[in-house]
Amino acid sequence: MNTHCISLEHLAETLRLSGQYRVYQKFAPRRDWPLDAAVETRRAVLVDVETTGLNHDRDAIIQLAVCPIDYTLDGTIVRADPCQTWLEDPGRPLDAVISKLTGLTDDDVRGQRIDDEAVTALLQHARLVIAHNAAFDRPFLDRRLPIFAEKPWACTWRDVPWMHEGFANQKLEWLVQELCGKFFQSHCATEDTEVLVELLAARLPVGDRTVLAALLESARTPRVRVWAERARYEDRTLLKDAGYQWSAPFRCWYRDIPTGDIPREREWLGSTLRVVPRVDGLSQLRRFSASVEAD
Repeated sequence: MNTHCISLEHLAETLRLSGQYRVYQKFAPRRDWPLDAAVETRRAVLVDVETTGLNHDRDAIIQLAVCPIDYTLDGTIVRADPCQTWLEDPGRPLDAVISKLTGLTDDDVRGQRIDDEAVTALLQHARLVIAHNAAFDRPFLDRRLPIFAEKPWACTWRDVPWMHEGFANQKLEWLVQELCGKFFQSHCATEDTEVLVELLAARLPVGDRTVLAALLESARTPRVRVWAERARYEDRTLLKDAGYQWSAPFRCWYRDIPTGDIPREREWLGSTLRVVPRVDGLSQLRRFSASVEAD
C-alpha cells in the first residue's frame, strides 16, 4: 500500500464513524479570528507559569507565557495575538521532577530573565487576566510583577460551570480533548496558554454559549468571602467537599461565593455544621490572590 496516497483526514473520519475509536487532532494555534472593527471589544491576557515547585512563598517562576486576546462583550474572541514567552533563572538548580515535567533544564534557564517592561506593556490595556487554575498562577505573578496585582482575574477552571455542562474532570488536557477534539503538550507554558484560547472560543454543549461567555458572566458577578468560624475539626471533610479552603494565618475555613448565594450558604452552614458564618466583601481585584484578609 502506498501510504503517501492515504488521506489522514479520511482515515480519521473513518475511525470516528466506526464508533470504535476516538480521534484527536494535534493542536495548532488559530490565526483566522473574525476581526470586526465595528464591534466594541475588550482586551484580556491569558497567562501560564511553570515554576520550581508549588509553594509561591518559596518557589520561583521559570517560564511565563502571555497571550493577549480581544473579545466582544458577549464573549466572542475576535483576535488572538501570538503568545510571548520568557524564561527566568531561579538562581538554583531545577529539581529533576520539574525538569521532567516541563522539559526545561538548568541550561535552558541559566542567565535568563523575564522582560518586565514587555510584560507590563502587554497588560497595560487589559481588562482581565485569565488563567487555568488562577489560584496557582496569580500568587507567583503578583509577587514577581506587581502589575498583575492591579488587574482583575478570572479562572477557566473555577469560573465555568463544568459539572453542569457534563465535564467531571476540569484538567486542561481533558477539557481540550473533550470539547475541542485536540491534544497538546501540557506543562509547557506557551502551549498551555495558546490552547486556552481555543478552549475559550469553544461552545458549551448545555449552555450553548462560548466558554469565554460563561467565564465573563462569573467574573462580573459580585462576590463575598464566607468564613466558617468555629467550625469543628471533624467537619473538615464536609467543608473541603463544599469548596472551602483553610487559612493558616486566621485558622479558619473560608469560601468565595456570589452575593446572591449568601442565604443558601448561611442555611447550609447553620443546619449542617451549626456554624454562624462571618461574611466579608470581596473586590474583583482580590480574587485568586494569596491574600485572605477582608476588604
